[in-house]
Amino acid sequence: ELGLAQSLAETIDKVSASTDIRFRFIVTGKERRLDAGTEVQIFRIAAELINDIVKNSSATQATVQLVYGPD
Repeated sequence: ELGLAQSLAETIDKVSASTDIRFRFIVTGKERRLDAGTEVQIFRIAAELINDIVKNSSATQATVQLVYGPD
């Protein structure tokens, strides 16, 4: 319901509050809604990557970037 960018932003905020890793979230391009199934799949992939960073890295900072292309 919130859209992909807002859902990812909220997830990153929650993860950031529970870890010492400093996350930065960047959205580039003209934000638009995608097919619901596509948004869910992208969200799941990004959430898994975020969890992998937290659990399997010694990172102190990480950037997640969502890029909307023209197509």
